[in-house]
Amino acid sequence: MILLKADGDRYQFGMSLAEKTVLLALLERYPMIPLSYYKLSKNLGSDKEDDQAMLEEAMSSRRSLLKKRVTQLMHGESRFHQGQNQLRATFTREEIEWLLQVLNDIRVGNWIRLGCPDCEIRMPVPTSREEKIALAEMELAAHFECMFLEAVDGHMK
Repeated sequence: MILLKADGDRYQFGMSLAEKTVLLALLERYPMIPLSYYKLSKNLGSDKEDDQAMLEEAMSSRRSLLKKRVTQLMHGESRFHQGQNQLRATFTREEIEWLLQVLNDIRVGNWIRLGCPDCEIRMPVPTSREEKIALAEMELAAHFECMFLEAVDGHMK
């Protein structure tokens, strides 16, 4: 996936059919981070349990809205167009923000599934099929995040 054109608040990307397929499949995995991962406090007492429940309810509602937005965004009829050698897709800055939030959730959710490894020290070698899938999804989400961030950041300079 490459940035073809940036014009104001709109970013046009070129990608292969395989990249589109991987991106759409990856986005379908959202949400990945368990709601229980988000904590108001490390020390939950009886008075904090209601607050924690409210946080989880709010997060669940927000996730549902974001999933709906991204699904509509990516499956709209006019989203992808065939160019000369590749597909083209145009996104606004706001749409890219939605995609970044979803991709980050997928990346971090898979990191949690892998046991929160410290990748700077030594990334454990995945042995099970589930671990291999989690690692692949984590890396793919990071790749697409970088592509979107680079496009937006590069355009801002």
